[in-house]
Amino acid sequence: MKNLIFAIIAIILITSCKKNNNKVNSHLENIDDIISINPDSALHVLNSINISPNDEYNTNLFRYYIIKCKSKLNKDISIDTDIMNVYNYFKEKKELYYAAQASYLCGLVMESNKEYDKAINYFNIAESYAINNNDIDFHIMILYSKSELFLNQLLIDQAKFVLEKANKLSRKTENYQYEIKGYSNIAFSFLIKEQYDSSLYYYDKAYEIASLNQNNMERAYAIKDKGLIYLDKGDFRTAIDLINNAKNIDSTIVKSGKVDLILSDAYLGLGKIDSARFYVNKSLYWVKHNENDSTEMLRTIYRYFSDIEESVGNYKDALAYSKLYNTSLDQYATENRKDAIIDAERKYKYEAAQKEIAELSLSQIKRERLILILSLVITVSTIIYYYIILKKNRLLLKKNEDILSLTDSLTDFEKAKDEYEHTVKGYADKMKTYYTDIYEILKRAAALEYFVQDSGDKRSKILIKRFNEIAYGQDKIDWDKLYNTINVIYDNYFYKIKEQFPELDESEYRICCLTIAKMTSNEIAAIMQLSVNTIHMKTTNIRKKLKIEKYGNIPDFFENNVK
Repeated sequence: MKNLIFAIIAIILITSCKKNNNKVNSHLENIDDIISINPDSALHVLNSINISPNDEYNTNLFRYYIIKCKSKLNKDISIDTDIMNVYNYFKEKKELYYAAQASYLCGLVMESNKEYDKAINYFNIAESYAINNNDIDFHIMILYSKSELFLNQLLIDQAKFVLEKANKLSRKTENYQYEIKGYSNIAFSFLIKEQYDSSLYYYDKAYEIASLNQNNMERAYAIKDKGLIYLDKGDFRTAIDLINNAKNIDSTIVKSGKVDLILSDAYLGLGKIDSARFYVNKSLYWVKHNENDSTEMLRTIYRYFSDIEESVGNYKDALAYSKLYNTSLDQYATENRKDAIIDAERKYKYEAAQKEIAELSLSQIKRERLILILSLVITVSTIIYYYIILKKNRLLLKKNEDILSLTDSLTDFEKAKDEYEHTVKGYADKMKTYYTDIYEILKRAAALEYFVQDSGDKRSKILIKRFNEIAYGQDKIDWDKLYNTINVIYDNYFYKIKEQFPELDESEYRICCLTIAKMTSNEIAAIMQLSVNTIHMKTTNIRKKLKIEKYGNIPDFFENNVK
């Protein structure tokens, strides 16, 4: 019903301007109004418009609106680099409004291609226009986009500086939505870096602004995001309480199915398999019954199903869900290829056919279009394929260089050790420094091995094997040698723990040692070859065995209790 209303509004807006014969094509006039109401309907309207290829002005205007709609809908715009031609066209024509708007879109396209310096330059051009014309809303939008660009590079101080400027402008216009979004983005960046206190602080700021403006949906999202922090910390019960609180404040956040996935993950962390199954099934229900049948969500749901069944040893069902997960991955790639082909075809229609359409007969046009479309399909598919291969090869090459560098460093430190052994003065301090450096090398190498095993690259596996033979005297990680290295650094502190707390099994004891050695959950999972969820579950068991309070810190407990 909602989509029908938007479609009716779009038709009325187009019909109302059909008699206009000015410079702007009547179908494009007032399209901004449709975009502001519903960009999805606007995109549908634009795709139904036919513009003469010889009409250069409206062709550029059309491309601007297409890319603007795609950006509003969070579609992939990385291939829409022709927006730079649109910007240059309006700049030459001294159409400053459209030049500034196109410059802003150029920044978004460059950011999606990770060309951050170019993106900032285009944002700055758009910002100059906004300042000169006192366009405060446009200025706010640019500043928040710049802050997101900085956050994508984890340049948090720069992002905070830009956000403060944007927030001051937002308060003047009472446009608090961007301010909430900005604080939420900063909070998420701190979450990625596992700086939980800072992340909670900024989510509280977002919650505070939402409360002042009586926006229950944004309040609910802020609380839900805080729940994600406690989930990442392994405090599953607090995460569950926060998610349920968010659902009570505004039930609309449930309809995407994402909050139920979060609850499923939390209950899996607590080892409550029936509850984990219940909530992942609820998420599947929302996806299939609320016009939300996205392959991305389904892919995540199937992965959760697989993890749940694997955790209870039901490997047959886990494998079945894993196959569904892989199928949805293929479907996602197919959809992306279709979008790229459709967009390439549209560009052909309004650009490549400019000189030919007036000369060719109808039958010739059809033949030429068919050939070009087939060529585009092949070209786009080839580019995508080689881009994926090239990206993977570059990443593997970088990892291989890291492995070789670590191997050389290990050899150098072994030589240094021999020199230390012949030096009486400062021997103990030098050896401790030596073991500390060796530990850092072994820790990085373990993480690289985890990546290489997952990639399946044969050359990388050979290099890892070579490193392990030098480091451990065997072709795989020797836990005892790694443990002994850490133990030297901590002055045999771990032997005391093992002696005084025999109730810990071997894996729990190792998790305690690595936690005290300041490793993150992801690093511990990589070294022990376990999933992060498993590490969280074992950490919960450790607290229970040692009678550590729910939010207690494990290293602090041992510091206070080891004799």
